[in-house]
Amino acid sequence: MDIRQLRYLSSAARSGSLTHAAKEHHVSVQAVSKGVADLEREVGTPLLTRDNRGVRPTALGRAFLERTRDVLEGFSALQAFVANIPGAMCDVVAGDAAGRLLVAFCAPAFTNAERIMQKLSRFLSHATGVRLELFVSPLDDALAALDAGAVDAVITIGTHRSAQTTCTVIGSLPTGIAVRDDHPLTRQRAVALADLAPYPVIWAEPFDGARESVLARYLAQGLASPVIHVDVPAVGAGGRTSRDVDEGERARAYSMMVYLPALKRPFPGCRALPIATPDQIPVPICLVAKTDAPGPALTAFTERIPKVLASFSRNDVSDEAVRATAPAGAPAAVDGSPAPSSIEDPTAPIPPTA
Repeated sequence: MDIRQLRYLSSAARSGSLTHAAKEHHVSVQAVSKGVADLEREVGTPLLTRDNRGVRPTALGRAFLERTRDVLEGFSALQAFVANIPGAMCDVVAGDAAGRLLVAFCAPAFTNAERIMQKLSRFLSHATGVRLELFVSPLDDALAALDAGAVDAVITIGTHRSAQTTCTVIGSLPTGIAVRDDHPLTRQRAVALADLAPYPVIWAEPFDGARESVLARYLAQGLASPVIHVDVPAVGAGGRTSRDVDEGERARAYSMMVYLPALKRPFPGCRALPIATPDQIPVPICLVAKTDAPGPALTAFTERIPKVLASFSRNDVSDEAVRATAPAGAPAAVDGSPAPSSIEDPTAPIPPTA
């Protein structure tokens, strides 16, 4: 089976017509009919029933289409991602003020990271008027990609400065912790530094080794928790440690992180809690780019993103906030589909774009 067959089947089932599917994909009816028939032969059973009223999925066809949805969504996301790689952007018209940006977001790989980055890309594309594709990456990998010209910019939690790059503070975000679901601190709505002192904190070198990581900033301000050095950032996720750590100590540990209500469950079996206001230390969010003269898209994004991040700091990503930050003529989304007006529920399904 191939992606064209899946698209033909999905379109025909959705519209109830092979003719409509052919028009949607700019091919002949015969091409759609043959593609679906070849797919049915490979599967070994009819996926559509055909009569003079059109087509509709069989019982097995409906189950097949449920599984097809994720495949099509993922393939469309992959196409959008590839289209935004700078070396693959030959179709972008020179001087197009909207442009496209591929940006690495430096953070641990959290639950539903790809889906959340897709939704965040759509949201920020709409809010800033710049077509954007975000993906999660460790800092070292992201900086290597920036140096090679494979990405346009890198978003860091905390500042990063070097002779080859510029670092622009574009806003700040509140901070919090991630703990396992059975951790005693989950009984609280927010935690103070005194609450954290009895529990060990996880130091993950790929992220906390940065000079201004969330954990580094709190340790500098007197956080008294014992530190466990690990090679993976997630709470309860295993990994090598710098000393022997028993399961009981690991279960009591927590990780520092930026806090957003949309990321209430950042890792499997874990939940996020905010740091209480008196002890809250917001962390700067920075845009790192090469020192070369930036293109119009990066310049526009750098100018507009602070206002958008300010709405995140207020935990306000409502329809009104988006409309207030979005410039006239802002694009619908990276892939042309309607942009979400918020990311309040980033784990909800993304409508197929194929």
